[in-house]
This record gives sequence, structure tokens and C-alpha cells, in this order.
Amino acid sequence: MTKEGFANLKYLENLFEPILVTNKKLELLYYNNYFATFTKSSPRVLRKTSSITDILDFNTNIISELIKKSAENKGVIVSEELPLKIKENDNISYTVVLKIVPLEDFTDHFIVCLNDISVETQLYEKYRAQLNELKESHEQILQTDKLATLGQLSAGISHEINNPLTIAFGNAQNIEYYLEENKATSKEIEEVTECNSRVISSLERITNIIANMKNFVHRPDEKNEYCDLSQIVSSAVELVHTGSAKKKIEIVTKFPSESIICLINKIEIEQVLVNLIKNSIDALMDSITEAPKINLSILKNIEKNCIELLVSDNGPGVPAEIKDKIFTPFFTTKKVGKGTGLGMAITKKLVEKHQGHIFLEDSESGGTTFTLQLPLIEMSSYTQNDQFLSSLSNQEKFKILVVDDEPQILNVLDTFLKDDGHIFIGSTGGEEALSILKKIDIDLIFTDYQMPNMNGTEFATKIREFDKDIPILYVSSADTLPVFQRDQKDLAISGLIIKPFSKEDILSALGQLLGVSEND
Repeated sequence: MTKEGFANLKYLENLFEPILVTNKKLELLYYNNYFATFTKSSPRVLRKTSSITDILDFNTNIISELIKKSAENKGVIVSEELPLKIKENDNISYTVVLKIVPLEDFTDHFIVCLNDISVETQLYEKYRAQLNELKESHEQILQTDKLATLGQLSAGISHEINNPLTIAFGNAQNIEYYLEENKATSKEIEEVTECNSRVISSLERITNIIANMKNFVHRPDEKNEYCDLSQIVSSAVELVHTGSAKKKIEIVTKFPSESIICLINKIEIEQVLVNLIKNSIDALMDSITEAPKINLSILKNIEKNCIELLVSDNGPGVPAEIKDKIFTPFFTTKKVGKGTGLGMAITKKLVEKHQGHIFLEDSESGGTTFTLQLPLIEMSSYTQNDQFLSSLSNQEKFKILVVDDEPQILNVLDTFLKDDGHIFIGSTGGEEALSILKKIDIDLIFTDYQMPNMNGTEFATKIREFDKDIPILYVSSADTLPVFQRDQKDLAISGLIIKPFSKEDILSALGQLLGVSEND
């Protein structure tokens, strides 16, 4: 059929978009003027072209399937981004989106619009490359700051290593002396045992120091995980509180009796804490403060939905005129060579990366207090998993609440459930979990039975006061079986998963209660 046969499509001639008409056999029935320009083909060549595949090089199965769907639905079908080449011009390639429109006046005829998005794709690729470059530059800045910090701490760390080495060496000589004659008395054997214990203890101390150094300079993975914040604080203190600072400055930590678990990148948060503690140490070392002291405390602020970590010192404080500049890149009050001016700027960025806040205020003791706020894991875990899963397929996702005060259990279940395409929401206690249950529509609950402040029975009882149907599973040791059997009847507990458990145990329970499987 010639162009004259499509006279009613003459309005397409003036469009600046390549358009053709084809059928299920992919014959070239019509093309507009811009199609010739787009393909850089002469009208003579196009008139002799019987199939669109003679001039366009792309996956014919894809366009055939699109045309089939358009015919079945009698409507417009839009493709994904597709690569396209012009056969007569191998050096020309495009990225296009095809729009298939069935023609009402003709049976089995379809308009194909080729939307050229090559420029947009190239700009996107360039933008993504620039983002990757910025990310790499940012990581290099972080690494440089860590290495600079470690270099400033090296003298104190050397002192910390030399002390246990001296102890280990001296006790090793004692052991050698007592064993020379191979006739050690019982008293000498006791002394040998004690010396050996001191050697082992000293070497363990050195191992811990080196491990802390390695962890600090390690490049962090992007993935956040559930961590006990008090352990990270202790590790940061151990790394920074060395040498003359340890002799002069007292560091006191105050942690709650229960574990404070956060969903964080532990290496990045340790870098934040090292910067804050080191700043306080530098201020106190340069001051004439009597009984210099640094206090680190952690508390859970339910009203503000956050964990607060306070780093306070009784030093000279920060002058009012520079408070607004503390987090400004390259601003420093230290002498040349003593600081990069990046520490506090990096600290602020890392905190904000965790959806947290950091601010400076005067300490009650007359010094300085930095308050670091991190979101409670209930909201941070939901936000992180929901953002991740929203980028995946449109499959149905279940919101699953896991209540456990062991970080490793939370991390394992997070991996299991996220890999299976579900939204994981972690919680460390009954009160916090009840709060999130009233804010988010949860589909299933996994809960440890033995928890601080509220056991599984008490937790389930409170849930049943406002939700009679939500499935609840206990995840606990085998000795919980009698309690589970009682609560199964009284509180409609759906099942018991005995620790240690496997991924199959978890997914099998999901399949039974929510009608899903590992292969869904």
C-alpha cells in the first residue's frame, strides 16, 4: 500500500517524530517525512523496503509482542527503553521508546511512534558517572580524614602497644628461667602459670588494639546493620584514649542496662565518635582545666523517636563567635598540621546520612556537649527496607515486624525476609513494637519470648487488646514449648520457631500464614 492509501494520516507528515505504520507481519506500509530523516534513508530506498526489519535493526520479537498486546487490548501499548540501529548506517544507534497505536480505519494496522530518548539516556549516563565520581571522591575524603586521625593518634597507640609487649616479654623471660632446669617446684609451676596468663592477656590487648585500628581504617560497606551502640562507643574510646591523654583525662561512659540497638553503618558511626572524642581530648589537653573529664552517655528518647548519644567535656568550651562555623568544611582552630578542618564537617554529613541530627550546646559543667540523635530502629528499618523494595518488582510485599534484643538475630532475619521480597521492621522491645503497630499496618509478627521489661505472653496480650487477627509467632528456645502451647490456645499464637533456625524454617512459616513461598 502506498502513502496515498493513508491520506487520512497526512497530519503525521508535519510531526518531528519518526512514525510508521505496520502490521503483524512487520511490513512497512507507511512512514512520515521525519522517519526518512531519522533513518537517513532516501525515499527511493524506503519505497523499495517491504519490511521494517530491512531498515531497522532491533529485537523483532519485542515489537511483535507489543503489536500482539495492542491488538488484544485494542489500545495503546508503550515499550521499555530499547536499543535501535539503522542497518544502512551502522554508525548510527539510538535509544527509543516505542508506542503502538491500533488504527481504527484499518484491520490489523498499527501506528508505531519511535520516541528517540538517546540524548536523555546519554545525559543520564553522564549524570550517573558524575555521581559515581562524587561518591568515590567523598569516600576518599573520608578515608583521608581517618588516616590523618590515625596518624595523630599513632604516638598514643604505640605507647598502648609497647606496655603489653613489655609485660609479655618480661613474663616470657620468667617462664624461660623457671623451665631451664626442668625441675620446677609446685610454687614455681604456679608462677609459670600466672606468667603465661599475663603473656596471653597482654597479647590479647595488642590484638584488640590492632583490630580496632584495622576496623577504623576499613572502607565501610553501604549496607547498614543492627548494632549495639554501647559497643561502638567503647571501641571508639579504646582507640582514642591512649598515651598522655589516658594519663591526664578521665573518660566515663554511662550506658542503659539494656542493649541500645541502632540500624547503622558501624564503621561510619565509629568515625563520628572518634572525631567527637578526639576533639574533646584536644581541647582538654590544651586547657588548664582541673580534673579534665569526658562523659559519654546513651539514652532512648521515646518522645522524640530517637536514640541520643551525648559527648560532654568540662573544658574551656567553644567561643560564641565560632559556634556557627564548627561544621563548616576546612574550618579549624588548630595549628597548621594539627588538623584537616574536615573532621566535624564529615561528622555532620555521616550523621545526616543516617537520618540523624547533631548539634552543639554548652555543657552544664562549663565545657561543651555534642548531642547526636539517631532514629529508633523501628522507623529507620521500615524506611530503609521500603525504599529498597520499592525499586524492585511490583510484587506484593508484606510488612513483617521482628522483635528481638539480639542484633545478630535481627540482621539474620532482615537478610532472610528482605531476600524474599518483604518489608522488614525491627524492634528491640515490647513497648517500642506496640508503638509501631499503632502507626503501621503490619502483616505478621516474629517475636522473641524472653525480652527485657516484657515477655512474649505480655506482649501478645497487649496486641490482642486491639488486634485479634494478626499472626504472631514466637521465636525462642525449645524450653518455651509449654508456654507456647498455653498461649496458642489463650492468645491465638500462630506458631513457634525454635532457635537456632534456618532460612527454610522462616520461609515455611511465611508460606503457611501468608500464602507465600520462597519462589513467589
